[in-house]
Amino acid sequence: MNTQYVYALALLAGLLVFVLAYASLVPKRRERFKPDNEEETSGNSALRALTVLSSEIYSALPSTGASKAQRDLTRIDDLLTRSGNPWGLRAEEFLFVRWITGLIGGIGGAGIWFATFAFGVWAPWYIIIPGFAMLGFFYPYILHREKAADRDLDFKRNLPEALDLMIISISSGRTANQAIRDTVPHLKDSYLKDELQSVVRSVDAGKPMAEALDGFADRAPSTSIVTFTRSLQEAIELNVSMEGTLRSRSDESRAELFSLIRERTAALPVKMTSVLTPTLSAALMIILLAPFVTSLMQILQ
Repeated sequence: MNTQYVYALALLAGLLVFVLAYASLVPKRRERFKPDNEEETSGNSALRALTVLSSEIYSALPSTGASKAQRDLTRIDDLLTRSGNPWGLRAEEFLFVRWITGLIGGIGGAGIWFATFAFGVWAPWYIIIPGFAMLGFFYPYILHREKAADRDLDFKRNLPEALDLMIISISSGRTANQAIRDTVPHLKDSYLKDELQSVVRSVDAGKPMAEALDGFADRAPSTSIVTFTRSLQEAIELNVSMEGTLRSRSDESRAELFSLIRERTAALPVKMTSVLTPTLSAALMIILLAPFVTSLMQILQ
């Protein structure tokens, strides 16, 4: 039998012995956790399976094994808030779902490693399996980071237009609540529109406008949104002109958007160079070496 297969079987046997010893000797915790949004999770069978499996792992951990995870909860909570929490997880669930996806990635890497032998290609298992496991482990974090960045960009892109519409509504004598209601139908589908609709629903459910805006600020990843909500709350509490407050925020948010556009535009040459340099280098090498290769072939003939 191939030595690599022997090593793989020995590794799997060792993992099995470790799991059995762990299950029989280590005292376990009894707590389990459930997703915040049962309806959303139950509608996605894959996410539901991940949540159940992560709950089982959490309950199998030693009672003192989550000390590091507790220190990460604040950071994970902030990430989930800024990303809009697309999977509907709590911070504890997110920490253990990462281990589940890492395990799935490792199993997938092992399958790919075994499949390479069917094509007669040897691949180092110590690179493929850990590599896929790390990719699976960091996938939830990368996904939520991308979602948070998308939401931040969406808020910065659509906030100036929303503020302009609110200014028009308030200048005609409407209140802040009515201005938000008038603005929402005229906005294109975006994260900002969804959050403003959530503010309207909160007010309709009986919450004060200040509390609804607090919830909006907590869910928003953008500092411009937080500044906007705080300015609007102060204008409502102090009974000052909301039109002037909104106009000032509109100018500042539009300046922030233009600054972001200039920043990304300035970075384009560097990104284009990093992408085109490998292909351009190969093309230049071919152009420079072609005459030399041709002359050498003629001499050898």
